[in-house]
Amino acid sequence: MESNRRRIGVRNRARLRGAPDASRRRKAQHWAQQFLIVATFTALICGPTHTAVAQSDSERIGELERKLEQSQQIIEEMAARIQKLEALGGPQQAGGPSAPPTPPPGATNLPARETGHAHDVQPAPADQGIITLFGTPLHGFGDVGGVVTNDDHLLKTRRKGFTVSSLDFYLTPEFGPNVRGLAELNFEVDRAGNVGVDLERWQLGYAFGDYATAWLGRFHTPFGYFNTAFHHGTQIQTAVRRPQFLDFEDKGGILPVHTVGLWGTGGVALGDGKLTYDLYVGNAPTIEDGELNMNMAGLNRFQPSFGTTVGYTFRGALEGLKAGLHWLH
Repeated sequence: MESNRRRIGVRNRARLRGAPDASRRRKAQHWAQQFLIVATFTALICGPTHTAVAQSDSERIGELERKLEQSQQIIEEMAARIQKLEALGGPQQAGGPSAPPTPPPGATNLPARETGHAHDVQPAPADQGIITLFGTPLHGFGDVGGVVTNDDHLLKTRRKGFTVSSLDFYLTPEFGPNVRGLAELNFEVDRAGNVGVDLERWQLGYAFGDYATAWLGRFHTPFGYFNTAFHHGTQIQTAVRRPQFLDFEDKGGILPVHTVGLWGTGGVALGDGKLTYDLYVGNAPTIEDGELNMNMAGLNRFQPSFGTTVGYTFRGALEGLKAGLHWLH
């Protein structure tokens, strides 16, 4: 009996020792089942989301590639059009995007007004030329209107009606970074209504810089202000007509507003403004039939005419004011 008690006691102790192990195994199995359930649920949720994100990224990349191809095609088409326009507009000058050289007198961004000093003008956009000849824009302006007069002392007649005054064309070619030209052809209507053609200006120049430009040919004599500020256009003149003593030679002017010869012009900064100068020498004019002849073909016996002008262009509060002195022989 005692032996049986001992065996029962041993079994009871063994059961007591095995109870914690069984409890731990059951808990481990329980947590394993919970983890498996959570992992399965997470996979079911995240799996489709990951697939959708991957698909969305793939579609986005494909769309970006298509847009890139379209942009590249547009760039190629624009480059081809630019090359075509450059071929039509003539060769570009070397020097890249640097400021273009100052055009000669007469090339401004206003077709009806031309400036006489190369150091005072602003470059004219090339697209203002309606027609392009050999890569050079052709500029032009005309003068039409009407008149009602009771007594015209200048023309010694009375006129009423519509009028055509002149049609002017000019070219401003650039032969290089420093070599330039100006050609002006004017179709004028005289007092009797006849049309005449005048070569108003034809000059070639070399620009050393803003401080000096040398011209050779027929140019507007740089005396005073009016003759270099207002040329054959009347749109922006401060008067309806040119002053009589400054009118052109074939219209009764008494001063040689044109010169055939050499002309040097330039300017340097001085204070807040600019000091300008002009030096010129050319064929002396002669009087024929009451009009000045500028002797474009030369003289049988050369006699020079020459002169100089010194001026100062103000800036700031006196912007637009220019004062100077001129001497003519």
